[in-house]
Amino acid sequence: MAGIVRITSVPPGEAPLWVREKWVGLELPTIAPPQARVYRTVGTVGGPMSCLGLLVAFLRGRTKKTSGYIVSGQAALKALSEVSPEAAAWWRANAPNFVRPSRYLVFHDSACTPMPEGRGKNRVQVP
Repeated sequence: MAGIVRITSVPPGEAPLWVREKWVGLELPTIAPPQARVYRTVGTVGGPMSCLGLLVAFLRGRTKKTSGYIVSGQAALKALSEVSPEAAAWWRANAPNFVRPSRYLVFHDSACTPMPEGRGKNRVQVP
């Protein structure tokens, strides 16, 4: 069962501050139930680009534990492009592998609030 999270504060990450600020206020569909979980993550800019690279990073201890909500990269970019085409363009240019089909972003739980079903104006459906 998936859910919705609202980005309530600027999420941490490798993107420039002005790009990360554009997430605030968006409601994004989660892949997993809308409760924070711990995921192994890599940087969206400095991290590996391929699935093999992700596996190598994990095996070498180059991932970090992040408590948050997992969202489709495509769905997140679609929502972002509706409020800030410039920020969405930054993601396409600088972290294209994280906004492809079957790739995901993890939004830190400190920057999100799970939303009750049936609420939200900035909601985007998962493609």
